[in-house]
This record gives sequence, structure tokens and C-alpha cells, in this order.
Amino acid sequence: MIAASEPGLIEGDPTSQATTASLNSYIGTEVQILLSLDLSKWPAIYLLPHGLEPEDYRDVVTKLTSMHANIAQLTGQARIILSYASGPARVKHDLISERFVDVDRLEPCLKNNATTPSSPSLSFRVKPSVTESNESHELAMSNQIDSTTVSNGGAAFSVSKPGPSPQDSGESVDSHTWNSDELLVLRLQWFYDSVAANKLLPLNQYVLLKGPWTARDSNILQKTSTQQQNSSKRRKSNLSGEYVSLGHGGEKHARTKSSQTLSKKRVLLSQETTQELEAIDQRPLPEWVQKQIKYSCQRKQTQPSANEGFLTELRLIKRKRLLDEVHNEKVRNSYGKAIASIAAYPHPFLHPSEVERLPRCGEKFGRLFRQFRETGSLEEADEMRNDPKLQTLALFWNIHGVGAYAAKNLYEKGYRTIDGLRYKVWPQLGELFEDDPVEGNRLDHLENPGLDREQQQGLKYYYDFLEPISREEVEQIAAIIEQHLKAITDDRAQVMLVGSYRKGKPTSGDVDIIVSHPEAFQTANLIDRLYDSLSDEGWIRAKLKISLAHTHRDQKPILHSHKSTASFAALDIALLVWQDKTWPSKEKDLLEDPDARNPATCRRVDIIVSPWKSVGCAVLGWSGGITFERDLREYAKKVLDLKFNSSGVLDRQTGKWIDIERYDDPATRAETIVEAERRVIEGLGLECYDPKERLTD
Repeated sequence: MIAASEPGLIEGDPTSQATTASLNSYIGTEVQILLSLDLSKWPAIYLLPHGLEPEDYRDVVTKLTSMHANIAQLTGQARIILSYASGPARVKHDLISERFVDVDRLEPCLKNNATTPSSPSLSFRVKPSVTESNESHELAMSNQIDSTTVSNGGAAFSVSKPGPSPQDSGESVDSHTWNSDELLVLRLQWFYDSVAANKLLPLNQYVLLKGPWTARDSNILQKTSTQQQNSSKRRKSNLSGEYVSLGHGGEKHARTKSSQTLSKKRVLLSQETTQELEAIDQRPLPEWVQKQIKYSCQRKQTQPSANEGFLTELRLIKRKRLLDEVHNEKVRNSYGKAIASIAAYPHPFLHPSEVERLPRCGEKFGRLFRQFRETGSLEEADEMRNDPKLQTLALFWNIHGVGAYAAKNLYEKGYRTIDGLRYKVWPQLGELFEDDPVEGNRLDHLENPGLDREQQQGLKYYYDFLEPISREEVEQIAAIIEQHLKAITDDRAQVMLVGSYRKGKPTSGDVDIIVSHPEAFQTANLIDRLYDSLSDEGWIRAKLKISLAHTHRDQKPILHSHKSTASFAALDIALLVWQDKTWPSKEKDLLEDPDARNPATCRRVDIIVSPWKSVGCAVLGWSGGITFERDLREYAKKVLDLKFNSSGVLDRQTGKWIDIERYDDPATRAETIVEAERRVIEGLGLECYDPKERLTD
């Protein structure tokens, strides 16, 4: 969300406006400035109380009164309605609860946010996408409105009018002479931004809903008036306790009783200092926060964060929900998106409002930060630390090939330890429990764990896979793979280390390497040839999984795939157990023990084969954090109407492959993998950040 001190900027997060109001109430605006924002000639204004805290509601009403606003007591009396919400659907719900008549006549105004980044111009787009067409239609519709402008203090109030304007007739534009038949529902952010800018800003970009306003028959108004007023009073009474006159026009508005018992949340707020809030206001606000850029692929993100302690708690909650709510993908992803946004923020948080104004955070994560600041931890994160079941699920989840569902299945079958699973898969490991007869007896009664071959291999090398791999060892493995690659193809073949190594991490959990060749016939079936070459020379201890799905698809990009198989369907891939075949003490060890085995730690190595025409997509798809990659796909879909994955870019309308890397023309073909990736990034209308700046969780 945009800081209140930034004039003219528009808030993008609907859940964070209440805190902005609190921030304004603390930082404040001089009385003379408010008085200069004269609303006395404007039509009646109604403030929807929904979503506002008591102090926030009272603060806005007080300031509107200081601006000589004609404040309506009922929704039916107002020509302008201010709403905390930022979505048309939510506003309609709030209006219905306020017994507003004819909600169905109000139409949403989708083009209300002028600061929403426009879709980048794409050179390869032949015709407008569905999204672009809709936006053009909306813009055309908005331009068809026959409007006049009522100016006041620099603001432009555009309304549809069938007749002459009040200015043309020389009449005063007040609630009695307002001739428009238009009713507007505005985002409350218009008020905040106008106060910050010290002028009444144009309304167009803040309009949520608009529709006809017609004076009702007196009998209808009389019939609904009592119901509306009682409903409104109950709503505001629940917020603030009692009604008192604020001294302007006799209107009554909410004020909290001084003796009222405050909730814990309000007590905490009362302890927050003006100095804190003023310090926040002095901080430079990152451009991505000002513009409410929500996709992490559109901004830089490095580590560690200025708020690492808070992030540690959120990551634990995310992991808990991954383990404990295996089907609740939406909730899990919301934490990943919020974590990415918080991690990118350059300042340590001083106040929950800072969290709430970030894209994809809002009031929910503001409350969590408040709890963290007061207690040093989060309740749900403490559950992840202390719950034995969750600890066991996390243990099983670390087995290669075992996801959240499989981990839960193992737990429900009665397994509690890695060694217990190993004993059931390989009964000869009974010595693991020779000193623990109770555990041994219990395991004898458990059914077969039902692990497939890949999961059994993950269990076998469980402890080896937990050992971190140094950057030096990653480079050594890559050099061996490149040597074998060029031996079975030619010197034009190229490799690129991706994953944790390319993101600059000091160690890696596994080795991810993309291999490619300028000629398509060389990359077809390459994964099999490369595996055979490495295995024959003794570098491969075991095979976890190999997929040739891309070769079987004639190396064409994939348009539709199931989420669980997408990574294997997109490109040819080999998941291997790698072991350094050099064994310096081999002769000595075998003399002492004929059954001795190579003591080198086994490593997980993933080799991904990409044809040159889409190698840039492959590298980009394997060089960012999880949230970065999800946001990249979502950005391509929702902003560009494209399908992006590591096998290429397709037009969602036609399903046709887009030559975003300019492969078809040999004269302009990329010469390196890095160059191909840069073409993809620029072709998607993004900035080409270093992989070390794509560090989302």
C-alpha cells in the first residue's frame, strides 16, 4: 500500500486501508489544510463503516466535518459513498448490509486505478490478447461518457448529466442544487490521497461503482428510513460504543467511550509512538510498493532480509500448512507470496502498517507482525516447533520422492522414524533396533510402507542427501558432465548450472544443470546417451528417475500438463545419485575389509536437457525461487495472456509456439545460454535481474 505521505498515489491492497487511516490519525494534517479542502458545495457524502476500526472511522468523519462536508445519515441520501473496500463485489455486499436500495443498478468501474502497470508492448504479439481487448473495450466505454466537470480545490468531479451543469446556470453546487442523476461509490483512498496532496484529487481513478440516483417516493423513503438508520446505528455502535455530536450541521458520529474496555489489539495500538510513525513516513518507499507491483518476477530480491526473524516465523507456518493441509494450496501459496514481498522490503519493520501496505500482505500479515513484535514468535510457528506429529511429517517430507500426502500416509500407518522405515524396507537392518526392543516389536506389526522404487532410493540415501554440497564440488561435477556431453556431441554443446548455485548460495542441496546443443537432433534422446556415458565411467551410483517426455513429444513445448507431472513433462530430465568414483584409500580399505565401500558422500544430481530454441526458457524456469517461478507463470498468464514454462512460450489464444528467443533465423540466433535467457526476459517485458536477485522462497 502507498504511504499516506505520497501525494496522488493509489492504494492497491484492499485489506490495508484501515491502518493507513490510523497512520493518518497519528501523523495528522494541520487543521488549516483540512479547512482549505472545502466540500461544502459537494453533494451529500456517506461513509461506509464496514472494515474500519473505531478510531479510523471517527478520524475520517472528523476530518470530513472539518472540510465542511455534507455528511448523509443514510445511504439513500448520499450521492457520494466512500468505502474502505477496494473491490466492487465487496462494496455491494456492504451496501446491502446497510439496506441500500437498488444495489443492482450500480455498475463496476474496472478502469479505476491509474497506477496499475500497463501490459508491456510485446514485439511478437500479432493481435491483441483477450486481456488487451477487454481493456480497450473498457477504455472505450469510459470515453463514451458525456461528462461535465465540477472543479473545487483542484479536484475534477465527472458525472453524466442530461442537462446544463450548475456552473453553467451560475447556481451553487451544494446538496440542494445538485442536478446530476449519478451516484458514485469511491475508494476511501481518494480521501487519504487528497489530504496528503493538500488538494481534492480527480475522482475518476477512484470510482468503484456508479449508477443512477433517483429521489424516491416519500412513502418508500419513510418506510426504509427507520430500518436503515437503526441498521447503521447498530453497525457504528458495535464499532465505537456511543454517538456524540461533532458540531457540524448537527450530525452525530461515533466516538469511543473513555471508560470502554479496549481489546488487546487496541491497547497495543495505543502504545505505539508518534516517533515510530514519523520515522516510517521519512523512509524512502520502494517503487514496487508505490506502484503495488505484486509479482516477484518484476522486482529485485536479495537475501538476507532486514526482517529475517519475522520471516523465519512465517516460513515455519508455511511449512506447517504444507504438511498439515495438503489440499489447501491457496492458503499455502498466500504465505509464499507474502513472504516474498516482505523479504524484498529494504527496511526493518517498525509498525504493522508497514507490513499491511506491501503487495499481497494486508491486514492479516500486519496482525501477525504485531503478534511477533509483542511476543517474539507466532503461535502457529510454535506449533511447528513443538508438535511431535508435525516434526515427524517434516522428517518424512525430507525423503526424496515423498511429498506432503505420502508423509501423512506414512504417519497414519504408524511410522515415526527414518530408521523405522529403513528397517521395514530392508529387514536386514534389524541391528538398528537391537538396543530398543520396544521400538523393534512395534515395527514388526506395521504393514509394508508402500514406497515406490524412487522413494526407496531416497530413503536409502537419506542421510547423504542431507549433507550440503560446496560450490567447489558443484563445479567439479558440472565439469565432468560437460566433458561427457561434448564427447558424445561436439564442442558446440553448452552447460549451465542453475538452482541454488546460480542464485549465489554458498552450498546446495543438490546439483541442477541444464545441457543443450544448437542442433535439435543432438538434444533428442540426449539424456539416455549422457546417462549411459556417465554410468559406464562409474560416476552414477543409482538412478532415481529418467523422463524422455520431451523427446517423445518431438521436443515441442507443452501447453497442458497436470501439476504433479509438469516438471517431468516439460523437458527431458534425469534424477541421479552421483558418487565421486575417486577413492584414494581404496586399496588400503579393501585390504582391511574386503566388503568396504566407497566412503564418498552420494549426491543428488538433476540433469535437464533443453533444445536450443527454448534453452532461455529452461534456464529462466530453473534459476529462481519457488515463488519467483510461480509469479512468472502467473504474470505471463494474467498480464500477457501467454503460457510460460521451461519448455517455451505459447500464445494461450492459439496454442502456437512463440519464437521469443529468435531461434528460427540462424543469423540472429543466440550464441550463449545467457543471451537466450536475456531475450526471454526482455521479450516478456521484464527487467533482466541477476539470478542472485531472484531469491524468493
